[in-house]
Amino acid sequence: MRMDSVEESIVRAEPPGVRFLRRSKGFNLSIRAYRTSVLIITFIAYACFHASRKPISIVKGVLKAEWAPFSGETATARLGEIDLAFLLVYSLAMYFAGHLGDRVNLRIFLTIGMIGSGTFVALFGMGYWWNIHSFIFYLSVQMVQGLFQATGWPSVVAVVSNWFGKRKRGLIMGVWNSHTSVGNICGSLIAAAVLQYGWGWSFLLPGILVAMAGIMVFLFLVVSPEDAGFASIDDIDNRRMRIEDQNLIGGQKNVLSNQVSSPSEFHSSPENLTVLIELSKVDSCGNDVNRVIDPSKAEPHGGDQNAKLDREELLADDEEDSLLQLTRIASTESSATTAVGFLEAWMIPGVASYALCLFFSKLVAYTFLYWLPFYIRHTAIAGEYLSDKNAGNLSTLFDVGGVLGGILAGHISDRLEARAITSVVFLYSAIPILILYRMYGDISIDCRQIS
Repeated sequence: MRMDSVEESIVRAEPPGVRFLRRSKGFNLSIRAYRTSVLIITFIAYACFHASRKPISIVKGVLKAEWAPFSGETATARLGEIDLAFLLVYSLAMYFAGHLGDRVNLRIFLTIGMIGSGTFVALFGMGYWWNIHSFIFYLSVQMVQGLFQATGWPSVVAVVSNWFGKRKRGLIMGVWNSHTSVGNICGSLIAAAVLQYGWGWSFLLPGILVAMAGIMVFLFLVVSPEDAGFASIDDIDNRRMRIEDQNLIGGQKNVLSNQVSSPSEFHSSPENLTVLIELSKVDSCGNDVNRVIDPSKAEPHGGDQNAKLDREELLADDEEDSLLQLTRIASTESSATTAVGFLEAWMIPGVASYALCLFFSKLVAYTFLYWLPFYIRHTAIAGEYLSDKNAGNLSTLFDVGGVLGGILAGHISDRLEARAITSVVFLYSAIPILILYRMYGDISIDCRQIS
């Protein structure tokens, strides 16, 4: 009865698409496969979020030239107010979205945010066909869109954190975090490509794209390992840390194997995770090696060993499926999420400094996000002005650099194990580049592309 209830709770937590594939096709995915799918789905999801934010920057030139209420002497100010309204609601809603995301199903929460965002992005574009010239209409649509967009970042970060350990994540996060730049590139190219058919298309297509991605999230995103029947990543990390501490204090070479009289006794205790780790073993080269031991073969002095476990990765081999699957009862019964309050979050070491750092870097990034195509369109390059389409295409080079820079920064931070120093070096390096862009960007297309 107990096992049946656990199985039922896991099935209820599975997304419908995964449940269908598992039942009809007999799929039994490994934890690596789940992790890969989570990275891909969240990458696509947040890339689509950013793709749906780009159209306004691409069509600003057209709106200023021919579409009231954004034309005339107050055009630039009105366009700025649209951006301000979106970002103000987006930033304020971000806190509430993160707070709410701790208490609800993140898959449903993210799905609602994506479909809602797609609806209001498309609604902004429908103003072209409905011949709407009311500033209040466009302002309201952007504000509601900001509300839905705020669900994106807290959700995808929480889901990825559920699946990955705390170490050696720089390169992984560098690659994954390029979704921002990839989304900007895709959004710019799509909006610029259809701009000639009417600026409404530049909003309609990205809106449809993000809504369809929301359906994909609903069908296939597995929020946490527990939803797939595996142990919690944090539970295993914490268990391993306690084991290491016990070894250091007691000076013992191996642990856990002498704490249970039989495998069945170990399996029956919710306190014990069925991952037996033998620490501080030294190979012939003098290197420390962690090993995973099959619980069914555990002996007083370690037993047979069947897989290596890199200290920086959670479980690196395919055998982790069977090992983690045995923890289903313990992880399902003991998992409980405690939401962190606003003041408590600020008290976490590093949060305040990280928030301030991100504030100033985002100040520059969002300026480029919303105004770079407009700036290029209205700045002569070698004495000539580019079209709105060409200006939008040229602006994507900024995000191409963002992809390469993010991956490089992640790789360097992993190698040096100095994430703060890496961030500071990259941020300060951007200062002279921005100055050079301002001074020499209008000399030629080549100079602007390099900058």
